[in-house]
Amino acid sequence: MNLQIDHSVIPIVKIYVLRLSREAYLDLYHHISEKYPLEACGILLGKIENGIAIVTRILPLRNIKESRTEFWIDEKEWIGKILEAQKQGLEYIGLYHSHPDAEPLPSPSDR
Repeated sequence: MNLQIDHSVIPIVKIYVLRLSREAYLDLYHHISEKYPLEACGILLGKIENGIAIVTRILPLRNIKESRTEFWIDEKEWIGKILEAQKQGLEYIGLYHSHPDAEPLPSPSDR
């Protein structure tokens, strides 16, 4: 994949603290539970201020790989959902994905 990213759509911002609202946490938990035993993936949205990101919403993405050990997103779906969220005043914070039956650590492909 060779995706050129427009940083006016997805700006680069340093984040030192990540917090999830209760609603976002529950939505994330339910999404990952529904997808088990496959890897779940999606977008973290909310507000970023002074290096603190507060996730208030998650948007699931389709895992093209439909795998227990890998995920791959559709770039058009990803960018489209970010643009739609920005219209609602939400900022893109990042991506998430699960490791269904592995340690909660970055895998070699995550690094």
